[in-house]
Amino acid sequence: AFAAHYFNRRDGVLLMLLCWATNQAIGFGLMHYPVEFTSIAWSPGLLLAAITALLGARRAAVRLGQARAIARVPATLAAAFLSFKAVVLVFALALGGVTTTLSPYYSGVQMVTDSVFVAAFLALHAGLRRLGAPAAPVAQRAA
Repeated sequence: AFAAHYFNRRDGVLLMLLCWATNQAIGFGLMHYPVEFTSIAWSPGLLLAAITALLGARRAAVRLGQARAIARVPATLAAAFLSFKAVVLVFALALGGVTTTLSPYYSGVQMVTDSVFVAAFLALHAGLRRLGAPAAPVAQRAA
């Protein structure tokens, strides 16, 4: 949701790719995820879900235009969350994990975690702006 507001499409997709690659490196490299068909097959699904979440959030941000942040941020976060979950559900139908994917508990934990990260990024961004960091040019943000 944060990337939908402050990155152009290309840079947002690159950020999602970087986050996904970091997640895979931590999972397989540090946490020793099993190297088996199912765990490998989930990898492209999670990348597709992350990119779809970004594009869903961007679409919501564009539709909301210049609405106040109090409405825009939760709406883009919800669009990102639902877009991500939709792709994960498709992969879960094929690879297993539908119960976990649709679990109110795990979905709630994910939404709270996502909300905390978005709030932290927004606070960091606001702090950097107050310290004089330049904003992205308007044309760049709209691309």
